[in-house]
Amino acid sequence: TNIEHNIFNILIEKIEFFEIKRKGSLISVRYQKRRKSIALPNKTGKLYANKDGVVKMFDIKSGVKKVKENEYVRKGDLLVDDILETSNGNNVNIGTLGSVFAHTFYFINVSVKNDGDEANVFSLLLYLAKLEISKELSYGEKIIREQILSYNLDEEVSTMKIYYVLLEDITI
Repeated sequence: TNIEHNIFNILIEKIEFFEIKRKGSLISVRYQKRRKSIALPNKTGKLYANKDGVVKMFDIKSGVKKVKENEYVRKGDLLVDDILETSNGNNVNIGTLGSVFAHTFYFINVSVKNDGDEANVFSLLLYLAKLEISKELSYGEKIIREQILSYNLDEEVSTMKIYYVLLEDITI
């Protein structure tokens, strides 16, 4: 049994069950590999909007929706509540888990020193605008619309103003 305890202590991270039996000169060893526990996502409190936008879709696994699709919301608005009211009037805290995706709107202004080649300047301005707007995007979010509002090619400095519509997770 001393050997059994030593082996078990060495392999404690890798095995769940370990048994050594001796019958005469025959030694049998039984063991079961340790199973990995399933990591359950943590439920949180209420979900609020962290920016203005038009709600487009929900990915909610737990919680009570407080807004509808195509509804305009402002920063700080309650999107998903963590309290469920039962039919007999009692409130039950169920927590929230998920995301609310909305169209958000941005105006990006960029400028560069003019090098004389209009195609290079135009491409560089577009590149800089996309670089700037990409700071707003996280995994799974994307640009829905990009519209150039103004483009000025001056002798010294060229400028561009672009309107972007993004699909973003707006929950806090």
